[in-house]
Order: sequence, then C-alpha cells, then structure tokens
Amino acid sequence: MEASFIKYSGAKIVIKRTDGRVFTVSPSLFSSADQKYLADLKNEGEYFKGATIVVSVKGEVLIDDPKKGSGGSYSDGNYGSVTKAKEGDILSVGSEIKVGSESEIILLFSNGTITTLDANTQMTVRKFLQNGFEQSDKKVVDMDEEVSSSTLLLDLQVGDMVVDVRKLRKKSNFEITSPLGVAGIRGTSFRLSASADSTKLSVLTGLVGFVSSDKKQNQVGAEKVLVSSKGKESVINDLADSQKQSITQTIAKAKEEAEEISLSMVRDKLGESSNSWDEELSPFDSKLSPGLIELFPVILNSSGKEVSKEVLAGKIIGIYFSANWSPPDRSFTPQLVQFRDDNKKDFEVVFVSSDRDPAAQMAYMKETKMRWYTMPHRSTGATALAKKYGIRGIPSLVVLSPQGKIITKKGRDEISSNPKSAWASWKKFL
Repeated sequence: MEASFIKYSGAKIVIKRTDGRVFTVSPSLFSSADQKYLADLKNEGEYFKGATIVVSVKGEVLIDDPKKGSGGSYSDGNYGSVTKAKEGDILSVGSEIKVGSESEIILLFSNGTITTLDANTQMTVRKFLQNGFEQSDKKVVDMDEEVSSSTLLLDLQVGDMVVDVRKLRKKSNFEITSPLGVAGIRGTSFRLSASADSTKLSVLTGLVGFVSSDKKQNQVGAEKVLVSSKGKESVINDLADSQKQSITQTIAKAKEEAEEISLSMVRDKLGESSNSWDEELSPFDSKLSPGLIELFPVILNSSGKEVSKEVLAGKIIGIYFSANWSPPDRSFTPQLVQFRDDNKKDFEVVFVSSDRDPAAQMAYMKETKMRWYTMPHRSTGATALAKKYGIRGIPSLVVLSPQGKIITKKGRDEISSNPKSAWASWKKFL
C-alpha cells in the first residue's frame, strides 16, 4: 500500500493513501525499516505555526483574519476581522484572502513556496505548521529544497493562482483544495484555476497529483494541463506555449519581488512554538462531521478566545442570528439561554451577531449570560451562514443535526411555544 505520513496522533500515526483515504494506525504494522523512519520523524524537533508573508500588493486585497476581532473603520477598509493587505503583513492560519478586480497579491510561505493570486481570487490558508530551522543569509528564492518539513493546506474557492514550490521533504505535506478536487504537491511550478463548476491545473514543471471530487486519481506531468468539470470526466492535454510563457513570467516576477528575503528574515516570522503536528486537528481526525467543519471555520468562546470546533461534535447545534439592539431579541434571548443550559449535554449554540461592532457583540453575550460560542464579528464565515440559511430577520434560530442537516429553521418559534416539546422532537436526531 502506497501512503504518505501525515502526523503522529498519540502513539499512533495518521497516513493518507494515494486514493485520498486517511487511516490512523499503529507503527507496529510497518516493517522495521519503516518503524525506524517513523521514529526519526517523531524526534525531528520542534514545530511552529508557519508564516504567510505578503511580499507585494497591487490594487485592493482584503484579508479576513479570524485572529482579529475588532479595530478599524469602514472608511479605511479595516473593520471587524477584515483589513486591507499591505506589504510585510503576516497572515494568520485561517486567513481568507480576497483579491479585487484588477488586483494582485504575491505571498511567500516560510517553507519557500511563492504564489501569485490574480484578480477576483479567493483563497484560505487552512493549516500551516513547520519545523524550526537555523537562521541564514541565504535567499529564499535561491533554495532548491524547502528549508524544513512542513504541512501546508490551502483552499482555493475561486480564481487563479500561480505557484512555485521548492522540493518538499519526505515528511512534508502540501495540498490545495478546490471545489472539484484536491491537488497534492511535492516540488513543481503550476497554475491552478477554480470556479464552482470547473478546475484547471496547468503544470509547467514537476508532477502534481489531483484527486477529483469523485475520488478519481490523476497524475499531471510537466507541460500538461488537466481540466475537471462538474459531471464530466477529467481530461489531460498538452499545455499551450502561451500558458507556459505566462506561468514562467508570473513566477519570475514573484521571485524578483521576493529576491531580498533571506532565511533569517523568514525564521523571525515563524509563529509561536508547538510541540507537535497535533496542535490543530486535521479534518480527517475530527469527530465533527465534514459539513460542520466547513460551516464553522473559526469559533470563539464567550470571552472572545478561539476554541476548537470539536466542542460542537456530537451535539444538536442551534445557529442563533441576533443582536442586542433588537427588542424581540432581548425578549427571546433569555429563553434560549435557559433552554441551552437545560440541555447543554446534547445541545449547543453558535451565535452570529448583527451587533454594530465586536465590542457590542461580546457585551451582549456577557450581559445575557450566553455561555456558548460565537463567530468572529462580520467574518466571512458568519456572512456565509446568513446567506446559506436565507436569514431575512432577527432573532432567528436554525437548528442542525450533528451531521449538519437542517432540523428546523423555526427554532425560535418552537422554543417559545413549547420548549419541552421542541427538545423531544430535536433530540431524535442524536
């Protein structure tokens, strides 16, 4: 069985097969040589949050950073968790990058990967961890191989990105998820374009694996292009000379912009230390259903601190759209607080605020004794929830099963009418 190492999970290891399936197994299942290799990986050293560095910005690029919950104003484009990107910014894991029309951003990841996001592109840095490394005056663009092992997971929701990847180390893992499949990368130069209905992977050098949404595997070699369209078989053809030239020129420009950045400069940008790869659960290890992982990219507790989404696992979830300035909300909220506290073993609430700012959001939670969770104020995730469930007024309570399926959109009415009857009906979905 051909598989790649993902991480240690306690005494066991997480591996990923070439078909995309992930397993947690004991190292004892492997040969003595493989067991030695795995032991070496476990002892390799200390890991850090990888750094995503903004090298240059043209036009308007917005960053929705889940680590930032306040500050700024609408006039300067910095409000809530959303700020305008500027050269030298360090982006947190979970940051969503939105490139405006006639705009562009060049990013340098601390493992040496350089990417250019073109106009009207939307991408999220889902996970980035990296082994520590020594400082050096060597320039990042001169490296042939990444400086230390890393795990980098990106989500390309829509748009176009050109990527130049240093050769990855054995333990490293680099994947880009698009709406119609996942690209697995080792060391290559390529362009990835995505929309809701199609994904196009154009490889200039190296080899990129692509697993489509129907789990079919493709290997896209140098100077080849794969097109994956919804409801159709993926097709691989020769890469046109014009596309080769376009990718080459884009990478050359990005390298020129980043040519003065040394390994010492990058090492200083690495985030706080982490003892292992387990700092953030992989979606494959999560007890939370995949549907819920996508719904709640970041959640905060009632103190405004980010917490693991695993607190929602196995529970009925009420998504509460509300604001303190609304009289009907102030009337219903105490009922929901009591209902949640009475059933908190199997029921949890995620608050989506329509308050005027993050301070008002947190004050509302404290005043009404909401001991549940919330989304960052005006975050992309919060806005997406309101759109997904067609919220047109507040207060509104959408109730989901542990698998993320809608139980009812009339949670407010059902609790107000008969809370015991409401819970008797909902808990059947546990």
